[in-house]
This record gives sequence, C-alpha cells and structure tokens, in this order.
Amino acid sequence: SEKDQPGGSLIGMLAQELSYTNSKLRDACSEAYSRIFQDLEADFAGANALHAPQTAVDPKKLASFFIALVEGSHILAKLHQDNRVLAENLQQFQNHLEFVFVNRLNESKIRAADSPTTSVPVELL
Repeated sequence: SEKDQPGGSLIGMLAQELSYTNSKLRDACSEAYSRIFQDLEADFAGANALHAPQTAVDPKKLASFFIALVEGSHILAKLHQDNRVLAENLQQFQNHLEFVFVNRLNESKIRAADSPTTSVPVELL
C-alpha cells in the first residue's frame, strides 16, 4: 500500500533536487535545517550536561550526524523501496546514544555503590 512506501523528508527532497537551481528554496531549506539542527544540538547538549559521558561528545557533530543519518536513510529506503533501513539505522543511533549516555549513567551508579564515602545524587537513582 502507499502507506508502506518509503517517504522522506520534504525539506531533504527539496534541498537535494532544487538547491543548485533555486536560491530561494535553498535558503528556505537551509533555514529549516538550521532550526532542526539547533533543536537537536540543544537536546544533545542537555543530555551531555546531565549525564557527563566519559567519551567526549560534541553536540553540534552529533546533531549533524543524526540529520545525515536520517536523510541518507530516507534515500536508501526510497532506493530499495523498504523502510526497514531507516528503522534499523535509527535503532543503531539509539544504541549509540545509550552506549554514550546511559552506560555512563550506569557506571556512575556502580562506582557510587562501590564507594562507601561517595553519595549518589538523587537524579542518578
């Protein structure tokens, strides 16, 4: 059915197809992506501050990586007429975030539990 057909990001499709030939559409797409990028960057910066991952996390690069992953996945889904690639790639991104942020949170809990002189902040419980 049409509902099962791979879709895609309207912004991405317009940017990909028309950005070289129509400067107004290119600017509109750029502005839309900038807003999405800023929202994602703020979300990732908040997670970074809250969970203090052991691995350095650059919220700007993570936001850019996510947008590229989604847009590239939409292209592959359309090419293969199969939305699973998008779902699988989003799952991989979720696994990455959990590894970076959640595992760090769990490591903090374990270290705190092993150290009788360390108190565990309420947010970690």
